[in-house]
Amino acid sequence: MTYAPIRQHGYLGLPWPWPDEFRAAVEHLSRPFGPRPKRLLPPDPSAAALAQVVSTQNELDRLLADKPPLWAWAVFASSLLQRRNAVVSRLRNCASGYHPRPGAALTARSYAYLARETTQGIIEKRRQVRDFMFSPAFTAVVDDVSARRPVDPNAILHVTNRLMNYHDSFLSMAESCLHTPVDPGATVLLNDTSALALCPLVGYDQFIVTLCHRVAEVRELLPYTHGREIEFGEAKLNLAFPRGLEERVRSQIARFAP
Repeated sequence: MTYAPIRQHGYLGLPWPWPDEFRAAVEHLSRPFGPRPKRLLPPDPSAAALAQVVSTQNELDRLLADKPPLWAWAVFASSLLQRRNAVVSRLRNCASGYHPRPGAALTARSYAYLARETTQGIIEKRRQVRDFMFSPAFTAVVDDVSARRPVDPNAILHVTNRLMNYHDSFLSMAESCLHTPVDPGATVLLNDTSALALCPLVGYDQFIVTLCHRVAEVRELLPYTHGREIEFGEAKLNLAFPRGLEERVRSQIARFAP
C-alpha cells in the first residue's frame, strides 16, 4: 500500500509502513475465531473424552460442571476466547481504520496531547499486565493447572477476566485514537498513534490463538502418549511495539506539542 506524502508544519512525512505480518495480524482482529484448529491426527475412538476449548457460555458452564480431563486449560482458553469474541465488532471497527465521530476536529497540537496520553497509558497498562501475570494469584493458577494439581474453577475465571479487563482498556485507547476527528495536518501522527494502539490488541489475539492451539494439541496427542509426559511450546503474551514505531510517535508529539 502506498501513501501520499502529507506536510505537517513544514515536515514532509509518510505514515509508518505496516509490515506484511502486522497488517495480517490486524486483519485477524476483524474476524471472530473458532476454538479448535484442524486436527493433525485422527481421533482415537477408544480414548477417554477430553475437554476442549468451547465458544459459548452454556458449553463453558457444562465444562465447569463435568470437569473432564484437561478441563482446567480448556476453561482458561475458553474464557479468554469468549471475552475476545464478544467485542469483535469493536475490534473490526478498529481494524477498519480512521472513522471520526461527529464533532470539531482537533488541531495537530491538540491531537498530539491525546497521542502522548495514549502512549503513556498503553505503556502503563503493559506494566500492569506484566505485574499481574507475575502476581501470586496468576502464577498459582498457571502452576496448579500445569502440574495437574486441584484448582478452584473460580480462580481460573478470576484471572482470565482480570486479564481481559486489561484488553478492554487497550481497546478503549485504540478507539479513542481512531474515532477522534483531526485536522489534515495531524493525519500522519494519527495513523502512527493508531498503529501503536493496535499493537496490544494484536498481541492478545496471538496469545489467545496460540493458547487454543496448545490445548488442541494436548487433547489430540494425549491419547497416544500412554501416560508419558509431553511438553508443548509456551503461549506468550507479547505487548511490545514494532521497532521504531514508538520513537516515530514520540518524535511527532514533540514536534507538535513540545
